[in-house]
Amino acid sequence: MSPLAAIAGLPGTTDRAALSAAARHAGAAGAGVIVVVGKPRVDLLAALADGLVEPARIVLHVLAGAALPAAPAGIEIVTLDDDVGDAPPRVDLLVVTAGLGADAIRDTLTHWLPRLHEDGGLVAVEDHVDGHEVAAGVSEAVPFAWYQQVARPHRLLVLRRQREARRLVLCGGMQSSGSSLVSWCFLQRGDMDGVYDLHNPLIQQDFAAVRTAIAWVKMTIGAFRLDELVAFYTAQGWQVSTLLVTRGLADVLGSLRGKDYGFDGSTSDDPPLYLRARRYAADLARAREAGWVILDYEALCAAPVASLQATCAALDLPWDEAMTHWPKALEDIAYPGGGSPTLNATRGQAGALVDTVRRYEARGGASSAPVTDPVIARAIAAFEHGTDTASLPPLPPVPYRDSHRHRLERELAEARRDLARLGRHPVFGPLLRLWRRLVNRDFPDCS
Repeated sequence: MSPLAAIAGLPGTTDRAALSAAARHAGAAGAGVIVVVGKPRVDLLAALADGLVEPARIVLHVLAGAALPAAPAGIEIVTLDDDVGDAPPRVDLLVVTAGLGADAIRDTLTHWLPRLHEDGGLVAVEDHVDGHEVAAGVSEAVPFAWYQQVARPHRLLVLRRQREARRLVLCGGMQSSGSSLVSWCFLQRGDMDGVYDLHNPLIQQDFAAVRTAIAWVKMTIGAFRLDELVAFYTAQGWQVSTLLVTRGLADVLGSLRGKDYGFDGSTSDDPPLYLRARRYAADLARAREAGWVILDYEALCAAPVASLQATCAALDLPWDEAMTHWPKALEDIAYPGGGSPTLNATRGQAGALVDTVRRYEARGGASSAPVTDPVIARAIAAFEHGTDTASLPPLPPVPYRDSHRHRLERELAEARRDLARLGRHPVFGPLLRLWRRLVNRDFPDCS
């Protein structure tokens, strides 16, 4: 077991202990070459020195004007300025110190990561907090297909370079297809963590919180097709395994009617239901052609355990009993946002797969859409039955009003009007203009 692995999972581990363990790993697995980028501090160098076995080198890429602390005993310190042509060709541990902005973090990682040891090299980033600009810089530079979290005790993130590209299981289905239930089951596995429910118009690229060997992403077919995300993640280097969750269009579209995320709109955030069905049909055809694993929701409800066992076998995954009794809570999942509100409520009452399915079915499940609905009738005819749609009524216009984007624009317009009123205020107006001039030049102009 590596020094870092020995403490990574221990409760109460401090950032300093993790940094020392990272330095010890760098000395044991490589030549002990450590590059520190940013503002070196006495406590940081002391933590690195605690873990190093002499002789070792700490290479400082120092920001202009940064004070240099004294070298720890037995440690050679080499200082680099902005010209890094003489930097070591291979680095065992890259440390990015606190105090850098998102752009500096991104540029630093983009420059140094290609020099990191390809088999076990480490990168440690200080002050990494979700939502912070440091986390943004990391997400924009780190190719997580090759980097996996090994420690995150407090505000220090430590990633390890993998020799081979990591595996990602990508699951997709239409909204109200039962894909959230499938996602919840797979995220209970001990060897898997990731994204419970990907926000429809976004693509997840930050996997810093995923410590498991296998990453999981569940998306809904809407703004993107499943096939598009397969191509994108594959191009980023992931070894992608694909799972498509299927369900009858009448049930899916009937369930979507009246729900906020089922808004039949005209934007990429709220695509027309007809286009969602069309994209799903194209993904289903692609799944059959490419040999993707397919899980039918009705079969899952009829035989939950057997269906999941067969799906795991098709994905070349060992069976894990946790998929049925759900030991993890929502907060134990790396990226827990979203999910079906109906499932979240039913899951909270039942607490296990079989009971949750029974409760949902007892509530009547999803109501099928009436075939008189022109959108549903045309979608079913075109994409499920493959029949001629010329005799069907044309699709009605889809609204922009009340879409997510329209609501956001209304809120922004209201905020601008409020800001303009404040700008005209005899007291607050001058204060806001002073704030903009002296403190935050990015603050909106309220004149």
